[in-house]
Amino acid sequence: YVHRYEAAQCIHELDRLANGLPARDPATSRTKIMPITPAKEFFVAPDGSDENPGTSAQPFATLTKARDAVRVLKGNGLLAGGIAITLKRGEYPVTETLALMAEDSGTQDCPIVYRAEAPGAAVLYGGTHLTGFTPVIDPAVLERLPEATRGQVYQCDLKSLSITDYGELKVRGFGLQATPPPTLELFCNGQPQILARWPNHGFVGIDRLVAPGNAETDEPSVIGYLDDRPARWTQAEDLWLFGYFKYLWADSSIKVAAIDTAAKTLTTAEPYNYSGGMDTGQGIIYYAYNLLEEIDRPGEWYLNRETGTLYFWPPDDLATATIEIGRWSAPMLTMSGVSHVRIEGLVFDLARDNGLILTDCEHCLVAGCTVSRFAGSGITIMGGHANGLYGCDVHTVGRRATEVLGGDRETLIPGGHFVENCRLYDYGRIDRTYTPAIQLEGVGNRVAHNR
Repeated sequence: YVHRYEAAQCIHELDRLANGLPARDPATSRTKIMPITPAKEFFVAPDGSDENPGTSAQPFATLTKARDAVRVLKGNGLLAGGIAITLKRGEYPVTETLALMAEDSGTQDCPIVYRAEAPGAAVLYGGTHLTGFTPVIDPAVLERLPEATRGQVYQCDLKSLSITDYGELKVRGFGLQATPPPTLELFCNGQPQILARWPNHGFVGIDRLVAPGNAETDEPSVIGYLDDRPARWTQAEDLWLFGYFKYLWADSSIKVAAIDTAAKTLTTAEPYNYSGGMDTGQGIIYYAYNLLEEIDRPGEWYLNRETGTLYFWPPDDLATATIEIGRWSAPMLTMSGVSHVRIEGLVFDLARDNGLILTDCEHCLVAGCTVSRFAGSGITIMGGHANGLYGCDVHTVGRRATEVLGGDRETLIPGGHFVENCRLYDYGRIDRTYTPAIQLEGVGNRVAHNR
């Protein structure tokens, strides 16, 4: 398929030269997105009400209400030209997933578009701003902090802010779970902060592999450590290791159940369970994280999930800094079996899970959107036909920026999906391997003109 495509391109270029034209016309490789001029428009605003009729003067408050209004309108017959749901400027706290199903589809003559009043002006926000930080003064906590850190670390009582869902750290990594767990992250002035770790940069090796671990007998994995640093962690409530425990292309996170300072060993809570347990053939490297004891530089933090207390060494002045955590623990938008629907100019910002998921859709488009600060993946197109991502910014995500899977490899029926003119960066922050800018699978899908 690729060679036939390249041959056709070469023939086209030769024909253009023969006719006295430049070899290439840049416009021919650009997807042309035609604007929608809707016959009917509903409006949503942060200060709206779902009791309103959804006009510009009396807008709805939620996208779900607007979606349902479109369903009612469609019951009376689709309108030539299309239907728009326009979000006025402002921030929209996300309290439920906007789920679009087959009944929410448009048609070629009547597309349906969910759009911002102005590109980037409407923000679907899944986080919370934190306030009320105070210096750490508890002697028991100060004793666990590095001496040089004392006086630099502040604490925030999340329960006093009515935040009680902290999620939980779980085993994750290549080949270890079907769906990575939602993950709470901390941000300062828009930037992700560092869950306190040792060493601060890179990895350390092991002294020896004591036990590889056996999932069948539930025998834990045991490694010997080199540095005496783990002796400081004996009070740690929820200690984890991130590293490569068999292959240097298979990253993993695994919980530590016990530290033996005499034998200088770390024992895992459950056996490392990818491809037969740990192995030193390629070398084992790791770092330890989620440690109050390792807040030793600006930007590091730790959350005691028992008490709901967050500890943080802020990199900027707390009086002026914006401190946030992700709250929403599910995708913000799902589309299943939908056709001829567009999502245009919206900002999807800050959550613990994935951003947008399109499953078995046709002729749907996500254009000019920003998807940022998600702990999971940004935008996923799974199956279906002829869906596109166009002119989007996807960044600061924990896993893949985008995933595009479509087409039949056996019959070579093309998926027809495309990713074009997008900017994709700062991805793979939590899961490090097999989490690229574009996870492209299938046949007959196109990626072009992206940065």
